[in-house]
Amino acid sequence: MTLYYSATTRGFYDSQIHEDKALPADAVEITAEEHQALLQANARGDWIEPDETGYPQAVFPSPDEALATIKEMALNRLAGIAQSQRQQVAGTHDEMEIAGWLNKFRMAQAWRLGTATQAEQSALEMERAARALNESMEDFCDDVFKRGGQLIKAIGVIDGLKHQARQAVHQVNNQVEVDELIKDFNMQLNAVLVNLEEAT
Repeated sequence: MTLYYSATTRGFYDSQIHEDKALPADAVEITAEEHQALLQANARGDWIEPDETGYPQAVFPSPDEALATIKEMALNRLAGIAQSQRQQVAGTHDEMEIAGWLNKFRMAQAWRLGTATQAEQSALEMERAARALNESMEDFCDDVFKRGGQLIKAIGVIDGLKHQARQAVHQVNNQVEVDELIKDFNMQLNAVLVNLEEAT
Protein backbone atom coordinates (compact mmCIF):
# COMPACT_ATOMS: atom_id res chain seq x y z
CA MET A 1 0.00 0.00 0.00
CA THR A 2 1.25 3.46 -0.93
CA LEU A 3 -0.34 6.67 0.36
CA TYR A 4 -0.45 10.00 -1.44
CA TYR A 5 -1.60 13.56 -0.77
CA SER A 6 -2.83 16.05 -3.36
CA ALA A 7 -2.53 19.78 -2.75
CA THR A 8 -5.17 20.59 -5.39
CA THR A 9 -7.85 18.31 -3.94
CA ARG A 10 -6.59 18.57 -0.34
CA GLY A 11 -7.16 14.83 -0.11
CA PHE A 12 -5.36 11.58 0.63
CA TYR A 13 -5.19 8.65 -1.77
CA ASP A 14 -4.48 4.96 -1.22
CA SER A 15 -2.92 2.87 -4.01
CA GLN A 16 -5.09 -0.09 -2.98
CA ILE A 17 -8.22 1.98 -3.65
CA HIS A 18 -7.12 4.45 -6.31
CA GLU A 19 -5.35 3.39 -9.48
CA ASP A 20 -2.28 5.35 -10.56
CA LYS A 21 -4.23 6.94 -13.42
CA ALA A 22 -6.86 8.16 -10.92
CA LEU A 23 -4.30 10.07 -8.85
CA PRO A 24 -4.13 13.84 -9.31
CA ALA A 25 -1.03 14.98 -11.19
CA ASP A 26 0.34 16.75 -8.10
CA ALA A 27 -0.01 13.75 -5.73
CA VAL A 28 3.02 13.27 -3.49
CA GLU A 29 3.86 10.05 -1.70
CA ILE A 30 3.70 10.01 2.11
CA THR A 31 4.34 7.29 4.68
CA ALA A 32 1.65 5.55 6.71
CA GLU A 33 3.15 7.12 9.84
CA GLU A 34 2.96 10.63 8.37
CA HIS A 35 -0.62 9.99 7.30
CA GLN A 36 -1.58 8.82 10.80
CA ALA A 37 0.16 11.81 12.43
CA LEU A 38 -1.69 14.23 10.13
CA LEU A 39 -5.04 12.60 10.92
CA GLN A 40 -4.33 12.82 14.65
CA ALA A 41 -3.39 16.49 14.33
CA ASN A 42 -6.57 17.12 12.33
CA ALA A 43 -8.64 15.45 15.07
CA ARG A 44 -7.07 17.90 17.58
CA GLY A 45 -8.18 20.85 15.48
CA ASP A 46 -5.23 21.41 13.16
CA TRP A 47 -5.83 21.91 9.46
CA ILE A 48 -4.06 19.85 6.85
CA GLU A 49 -2.55 22.26 4.36
CA PRO A 50 0.07 21.80 1.64
CA ASP A 51 3.42 23.48 2.06
CA GLU A 52 5.08 25.34 -0.83
CA THR A 53 6.17 22.01 -2.38
CA GLY A 54 2.70 20.44 -2.12
CA TYR A 55 3.63 18.22 0.82
CA PRO A 56 0.95 17.99 3.58
CA GLN A 57 1.53 19.63 6.93
CA ALA A 58 -0.54 20.19 10.05
CA VAL A 59 -1.26 23.87 10.60
CA PHE A 60 -2.91 25.23 13.69
CA PRO A 61 -5.39 27.87 12.51
CA SER A 62 -5.29 31.37 13.93
CA PRO A 63 -8.12 32.21 16.34
CA ASP A 64 -9.82 34.29 13.64
CA GLU A 65 -9.55 31.48 11.08
CA ALA A 66 -10.84 28.92 13.58
CA LEU A 67 -13.80 31.12 14.53
CA ALA A 68 -14.64 31.76 10.86
CA THR A 69 -14.63 28.00 10.23
CA ILE A 70 -16.82 27.37 13.30
CA LYS A 71 -19.32 29.97 12.07
CA GLU A 72 -19.35 28.58 8.53
CA MET A 73 -19.99 25.08 9.84
CA ALA A 74 -22.76 26.42 12.10
CA LEU A 75 -24.48 28.07 9.14
CA ASN A 76 -24.30 24.79 7.22
CA ARG A 77 -25.76 22.87 10.18
CA LEU A 78 -28.62 25.37 10.51
CA ALA A 79 -29.41 25.08 6.81
CA GLY A 80 -29.41 21.28 7.03
CA ILE A 81 -31.68 21.22 10.08
CA ALA A 82 -34.11 23.70 8.50
CA GLN A 83 -34.23 21.74 5.24
CA SER A 84 -34.84 18.49 7.12
CA GLN A 85 -37.69 20.10 9.08
CA ARG A 86 -39.22 21.53 5.89
CA GLN A 87 -39.16 18.07 4.33
CA GLN A 88 -40.59 16.45 7.45
CA VAL A 89 -43.47 18.94 7.60
CA ALA A 90 -44.17 18.52 3.89
CA GLY A 91 -44.00 14.74 4.13
CA THR A 92 -41.51 14.57 1.27
CA HIS A 93 -37.81 15.01 0.59
CA ASP A 94 -38.60 16.33 -2.87
CA GLU A 95 -38.09 20.11 -2.83
CA MET A 96 -39.91 20.29 -6.19
CA GLU A 97 -42.99 18.70 -4.64
CA ILE A 98 -42.85 21.21 -1.79
CA ALA A 99 -42.59 24.04 -4.32
CA GLY A 100 -45.51 22.47 -6.20
CA TRP A 101 -47.74 22.65 -3.14
CA LEU A 102 -46.80 26.25 -2.56
CA ASN A 103 -47.56 27.04 -6.20
CA LYS A 104 -50.92 25.20 -6.01
CA PHE A 105 -51.81 27.25 -2.96
CA ARG A 106 -51.01 30.48 -4.82
CA MET A 107 -53.08 29.41 -7.84
CA ALA A 108 -56.02 28.32 -5.67
CA GLN A 109 -55.88 31.68 -3.93
CA ALA A 110 -55.94 33.44 -7.31
CA TRP A 111 -58.89 31.27 -8.42
CA ARG A 112 -60.82 32.23 -5.27
CA LEU A 113 -60.12 35.92 -5.87
CA GLY A 114 -61.07 35.62 -9.53
CA THR A 115 -57.59 36.68 -10.67
CA ALA A 116 -56.30 33.29 -11.89
CA THR A 117 -54.94 33.30 -15.41
CA GLN A 118 -56.24 30.84 -17.99
CA ALA A 119 -53.08 28.76 -17.56
CA GLU A 120 -53.56 28.67 -13.78
CA GLN A 121 -57.20 27.68 -14.13
CA SER A 122 -56.24 24.90 -16.56
CA ALA A 123 -53.52 23.64 -14.21
CA LEU A 124 -55.97 23.53 -11.30
CA GLU A 125 -58.57 21.75 -13.44
CA MET A 126 -56.01 19.15 -14.52
CA GLU A 127 -54.93 18.56 -10.93
CA ARG A 128 -58.55 18.28 -9.76
CA ALA A 129 -59.39 15.82 -12.55
CA ALA A 130 -56.27 13.74 -11.84
CA ARG A 131 -57.42 13.20 -8.25
CA ALA A 132 -60.62 11.56 -9.60
CA LEU A 133 -62.55 12.44 -6.45
CA ASN A 134 -65.55 13.91 -8.27
CA GLU A 135 -65.15 17.11 -6.28
CA SER A 136 -66.07 20.63 -7.18
CA MET A 137 -63.37 23.22 -7.80
CA GLU A 138 -64.49 24.87 -4.56
CA ASP A 139 -63.88 21.64 -2.60
CA PHE A 140 -60.56 21.09 -4.36
CA CYS A 141 -59.40 24.61 -3.51
CA ASP A 142 -60.55 24.15 0.11
CA ASP A 143 -58.31 21.07 0.35
CA VAL A 144 -55.40 22.93 -1.26
CA PHE A 145 -55.91 25.81 1.20
CA LYS A 146 -56.00 23.47 4.16
CA ARG A 147 -52.92 21.44 3.23
CA GLY A 148 -51.01 24.24 1.52
CA GLY A 149 -51.86 26.74 4.25
CA GLN A 150 -50.45 24.48 6.95
CA LEU A 151 -47.33 23.93 4.89
CA ILE A 152 -46.86 27.65 4.19
CA LYS A 153 -47.31 28.50 7.86
CA ALA A 154 -44.84 25.83 8.99
CA ILE A 155 -42.25 26.75 6.34
CA GLY A 156 -42.61 30.41 7.27
CA VAL A 157 -41.89 29.56 10.90
CA ILE A 158 -38.93 27.36 9.97
CA ASP A 159 -37.44 29.97 7.66
CA GLY A 160 -38.02 32.76 10.18
CA LEU A 161 -36.31 30.86 12.99
CA LYS A 162 -33.47 29.91 10.64
CA HIS A 163 -33.00 33.59 9.73
CA GLN A 164 -32.84 34.57 13.42
CA ALA A 165 -30.37 31.78 14.17
CA ARG A 166 -28.20 32.75 11.19
CA GLN A 167 -28.02 36.29 12.55
CA ALA A 168 -27.07 34.95 15.99
CA VAL A 169 -24.22 32.91 14.50
CA HIS A 170 -22.39 36.15 13.75
CA GLN A 171 -22.31 36.90 17.48
CA VAL A 172 -20.84 33.59 18.69
CA ASN A 173 -17.25 33.42 19.93
CA ASN A 174 -16.57 29.68 20.24
CA GLN A 175 -17.81 26.13 19.58
CA VAL A 176 -19.64 25.92 22.92
CA GLU A 177 -21.76 28.93 21.99
CA VAL A 178 -22.45 27.42 18.56
CA ASP A 179 -23.57 24.13 20.12
CA GLU A 180 -25.88 26.03 22.48
CA LEU A 181 -27.30 28.07 19.59
CA ILE A 182 -27.97 24.90 17.53
CA LYS A 183 -29.61 23.25 20.54
CA ASP A 184 -31.85 26.29 21.10
CA PHE A 185 -32.73 26.40 17.40
CA ASN A 186 -33.82 22.74 17.48
CA MET A 187 -35.87 23.26 20.65
CA GLN A 188 -37.60 26.36 19.25
CA LEU A 189 -38.37 24.59 15.98
CA ASN A 190 -39.79 21.54 17.70
CA ALA A 191 -41.91 23.61 20.11
CA VAL A 192 -43.39 25.80 17.37
CA LEU A 193 -44.07 22.89 15.03
CA VAL A 194 -45.79 20.94 17.83
CA ASN A 195 -47.99 23.98 18.49
CA LEU A 196 -48.84 24.23 14.79
CA GLU A 197 -49.77 20.53 14.69
CA GLU A 198 -51.99 20.90 17.75
CA ALA A 199 -53.71 23.93 16.21
CA THR A 200 -54.77 21.96 13.09
